[in-house]
Amino acid sequence: MSTDFPKVDARTFIEVNCHCPHCEAFLDVFENVREVLGSDLRAENVDVEVTCPECLKLFIVENVEF
Repeated sequence: MSTDFPKVDARTFIEVNCHCPHCEAFLDVFENVREVLGSDLRAENVDVEVTCPECLKLFIVENVEF
């Protein structure tokens, strides 16, 4: 490959999305579940508590599917 072309870095962005079961707000809960995600970006029976930033009600993320 020629070195005459400019080089750049690419970035990956990960979102773990769900709807709040109380108000149906669409949320990215990645920060809440990042510690329980497996190398395949899945998790089962994790029961992570999340407080919806829209309605301020608590719900549980049970599983993360890929």
